[in-house]
Amino acid sequence: MAGYHGYSKSNNAVQAERNNKFPKSKWTKELILKVLSEEVEENDEKFQFLANKPAAFLKDFLLVSYEWHHTSSYYNCTEYYEVRELFSWTLSEIQEKFENYQAAKEAEKQEKAAKKEETSIYECEFLVWSGSRKHPKAETIRETGEIKGNWFYSSYGKKLITANGFKILREVK
Repeated sequence: MAGYHGYSKSNNAVQAERNNKFPKSKWTKELILKVLSEEVEENDEKFQFLANKPAAFLKDFLLVSYEWHHTSSYYNCTEYYEVRELFSWTLSEIQEKFENYQAAKEAEKQEKAAKKEETSIYECEFLVWSGSRKHPKAETIRETGEIKGNWFYSSYGKKLITANGFKILREVK
């Protein structure tokens, strides 16, 4: 079924969507559960376990890349996913996958928190502009302060470390 459906996607992509295959961004928790309910009974213990889990876990665990199709007027290649069959999984395997998912999310959260708390004292040099628009003057300021993320905090205030004219001279502590 070659050809294009307007300017948005190929006819094959339209056909795939009729067969419950979508790009990952189109999958919602409700849609995943709807497709699952066509495969298994809604009172099935595996379905009940998955029904109250977050959408991100459902996408990671249940969606499998099926095929790709052309989309947009630029003929982009877009991955299409389908819902994995639950018949091959036991409830304990599904529970183990969810526990692994939770552990990975918790580790990621702790890593972010540790990175956020990580601060060091640096001596830096940056420009402070004064004067008028027609006659600007740049003054070089040398300060000691701490860097958190992309920001330098000192007695002079808060400065972005990616700004033009900003230099990290040395680590003090």
